[in-house]
Amino acid sequence: MADNAGPRGTENTPEKVALDLLYIIAHLERRALHSGASEGWTSADRQWVLSTYTECIRAIRDDSQNRSR
Repeated sequence: MADNAGPRGTENTPEKVALDLLYIIAHLERRALHSGASEGWTSADRQWVLSTYTECIRAIRDDSQNRSR
């Protein structure tokens, strides 16, 4: 059975980790990242996706910078 948690890559770049985090948040907030949202789910609009990804990338980069200190 396919894993629908999001795209998988071999490298854990900040961008990849932020994208994985976006998928986790979307699932927890019941936001559909595709058309035809199921009952109880809300379609994620462009603004939600961009602002949530921005929050994710900032959190990942900030954490990475704090670890290197």
